[in-house]
Amino acid sequence: GYPEDFEQNNYGYIATTDGMYRWGMGYPTQREPNNIRLVFCNNFETDEIYLEYVHLDSAKTPRGIKCGDSINLVYELYGNPTKEQRYDANDEYLELRYIKDTSAISFIIDEDAQNIKYIYIGYNFESV
Repeated sequence: GYPEDFEQNNYGYIATTDGMYRWGMGYPTQREPNNIRLVFCNNFETDEIYLEYVHLDSAKTPRGIKCGDSINLVYELYGNPTKEQRYDANDEYLELRYIKDTSAISFIIDEDAQNIKYIYIGYNFESV
């Protein structure tokens, strides 16, 4: 269901870009801190709505990793990443991306602190 403060938070609106309307919901509330945030896209041309990614704020991955854990734990539990690059939103951070089929999990690393800043689980990747 929708969080009780969903309407007061502009129905989760994030942005409108490239023919897409992006909106999100937080659980258990729309306000910080959340356990998870879900981000959806609505394609204006096809009217298709799909889950773009899940951001784990305080929830753990299936392998037990959460934000704040060390980069070494990521390598220990997930191995070498499919892709390692600068994080698009902030090039001071490192992104370790593990890809399977059209989904991926990304660990955004604060290299100075050597720990995980953000965790994203992405869906519907057309190209990597």
